Amino acid sequence: MNQLKSEGIEFVVEEDLFANRGKPIAIEANMYDHIIIKGLSPVRRENGTEEDYFISNEINGYGYISYIPKYLADPNNFVDPNVEKHIHEDAHKLVFRAYVNFKTGYKIYLKDKYGKDLFDYPNDYSW
Repeated sequence: MNQLKSEGIEFVVEEDLFANRGKPIAIEANMYDHIIIKGLSPVRRENGTEEDYFISNEINGYGYISYIPKYLADPNNFVDPNVEKHIHEDAHKLVFRAYVNFKTGYKIYLKDKYGKDLFDYPNDYSW
């Protein structure tokens, strides 16, 4: 969303309140797969490289990957209160990714800075 905003693109959501015989469509969501990533920030530029972490990969069994910063192996980092605070902030970083299929009465539009649609729905499009 921030990237769209920075590029001057407007994100518009419209709901058809009469799509299902005069009533709104009941919202339906199905989650097919997911993964939990601990130790990384959702803002990718804040993360280090793979060499900066011990990586525990339990994706096949549990859908979980843990990135533990290698600087935690240095006991001197726990002596300095400023570094210790940073350690605890890093420990609470979490990314949750899911493959979800949604059925709703919503239509999404992307408009450029002049209000022109960036894509068009087909004429026979059904909500």
